[in-house]
Amino acid sequence: MLPHEINLDAVLGASMDAVVIIDACGRIIFANGKAERLFGYAPGSLDGLPVDQLVSERARDVLAQIRSQACSFDIAEPSEYKRIQGLRYDGSDLPVDVSMSFSGRGHGMFVFCTIRAASEFQKSDKRMQIGLRRLQRRLEEHEAALEKSEEQLRLFVRHMPAGVAMLDKEMRYLAVSDRWLEDYDLAKRNIIGLCHYDVFPEIPERWKQAHQRCLAGEPQKCEEDSFVRLDGKVEWVRWELLPWRNRKDEIGGIMLLFEIITQRKQAEIALHDARVELEQLVAARTEELNKARVEAEAANQLKTRILAAIGHDLRQPLQAALTYLCVLCRGTKEAALLDVCGKERLALESMGGILDSMLDFASLQEGRIVPHPADFRISDAVNRVLASSLTIAAQKGLTVVADVDNSVVHTDPALLGRILENLMANAIRYTDKGGVTLKATRQAEGVSISISDTGIGIPTSAQHAIFEPYVQIGNHSRDRSKGLGLGLSIVKQLTTLLNLPLNLRSTEGEGSTFEILVPSGTTPSPNDAEARAPQASMSASPYPVLVVDDDQWVRESLVTLLNLSGFGAIGASNGEEALALVGTGQNPRVIITDLCLPGCCGLDVITGIRAQLGRQVPAVLMTGDKSMSQANLAEIPVCHLVHKPVDADRLIELTTALCKG
Repeated sequence: MLPHEINLDAVLGASMDAVVIIDACGRIIFANGKAERLFGYAPGSLDGLPVDQLVSERARDVLAQIRSQACSFDIAEPSEYKRIQGLRYDGSDLPVDVSMSFSGRGHGMFVFCTIRAASEFQKSDKRMQIGLRRLQRRLEEHEAALEKSEEQLRLFVRHMPAGVAMLDKEMRYLAVSDRWLEDYDLAKRNIIGLCHYDVFPEIPERWKQAHQRCLAGEPQKCEEDSFVRLDGKVEWVRWELLPWRNRKDEIGGIMLLFEIITQRKQAEIALHDARVELEQLVAARTEELNKARVEAEAANQLKTRILAAIGHDLRQPLQAALTYLCVLCRGTKEAALLDVCGKERLALESMGGILDSMLDFASLQEGRIVPHPADFRISDAVNRVLASSLTIAAQKGLTVVADVDNSVVHTDPALLGRILENLMANAIRYTDKGGVTLKATRQAEGVSISISDTGIGIPTSAQHAIFEPYVQIGNHSRDRSKGLGLGLSIVKQLTTLLNLPLNLRSTEGEGSTFEILVPSGTTPSPNDAEARAPQASMSASPYPVLVVDDDQWVRESLVTLLNLSGFGAIGASNGEEALALVGTGQNPRVIITDLCLPGCCGLDVITGIRAQLGRQVPAVLMTGDKSMSQANLAEIPVCHLVHKPVDADRLIELTTALCKG
């Protein structure tokens, strides 16, 4: 097939001789205008006709001999002209002289025929010979360039880093990449010229259909496809089919681009199976965890009920013991007995402190403590802490100095009180001489509250560990009068819960300073002023006081204490009994009631008595719940919250002040 780049019309159109080019099969593949006119054919109508059609039947053997003679030369030189009888389109005879030469070999051979009318032979022979030589050189140069181009294409395909095969329209291999041979184990086999379907007889019908669509000009592509080999092995591939075009811009075949993705697909399948298995395991584990969570929640609820029972049931006899001890102290002047009572009181108060620490620590660990921030005066919180700390400090001969103004802060008042109580107790416990200073200072970020002591101090190496549970410095004998080592751990957890920065400065042998920074507030609650514990003298007045508590020991001990202190106290075991006493004419000046009563709440008793008497009877509400603060009583006027075990002297002071108020 002649390359289209050579414009034969331009080369041979001006020739004075008729020129016909035929292929190896004897068919005309080109005829110039001179040949067409010479034999009487319309332009272009000679293409594809057998060359025998241009000579008479008796001259065809002669033409074949001329062609055979031309092809037998090793050098493609034109043959001598021979006279034969030509045949026009209209059937008339035409004597012509014919010379032939060839180019190429085998199926790629072309035969050039120079034809002259016998009358014109002499004058055009030399000119035609020159033109043919020039044309032959052009063709030979082009064929060399074509062979080089085809070799470059084969090299390009061969060295592509992917599985690539170039096939003709009959699906025969023209070129393949080394990767193709490697992927399909064909490196030892020469497949060029073989049919693709013979090399891979297991190719599925759907792929053959895709090949035909590609040969029709439609590219094909598939991101992942399975391919079952003859041995039953399943391979996964990504493939693409592209048509390629020849020099006549006709589809000459297809390019196959294949990538074996079996390992990736197997990994995806394994990953999917693992994910399914994992999801099943997660579902099973989730079910187990949900079951465990339900059981844990039930256990926590039980634990909460047990802690609540401990908080109530243990504080009740402790409250009664402390109250009776106070009664005993007030009823005797014997020095030895007073000394014993004082020591017993310290033991019981230590027990109460240990109980409070254990319950607070357990509540923090369970996350049951929820802050209730409010605005209040820092002096109120400090006064309550000082009221419970001064006596203990005085018993050790320590001074307590407070430098606090009426700055308003915003945090949970009850929890801040627990922080300050623990820090004060810790400072007094580890200070044997000197004193403790509690100071509140306004700063731009809030109010800084510091508690400093002149005690034993804390070594630098232990300043981090002291906030861990059950860690105590200088208490190797585990003296229970110094607590369990939970106080500072509770302080750390409470400051973290309230988001209050906590700092420690300490020098061993000189003392320690604990400092917390509390956000500033705006205006304290209206009930805050009424709730502040009034300061009063120890002198009592004969005012009637109603004590409501379902625990007989607590109730009777409080009644006894109040009566010995000059009050006219009567007791009731529940709310119904208390309301009945008021209904019989009792007119208490102060109500002292427990929060938890059989069938009702202490607040209901206070509200009911006030409604029955038509006035705001001052009240003291006792509870063992350390999470409850005065802020919880904001809607109950003239009602003071105290925590069990209640300090007897403090209760007498508060009751006296309320009766006089």
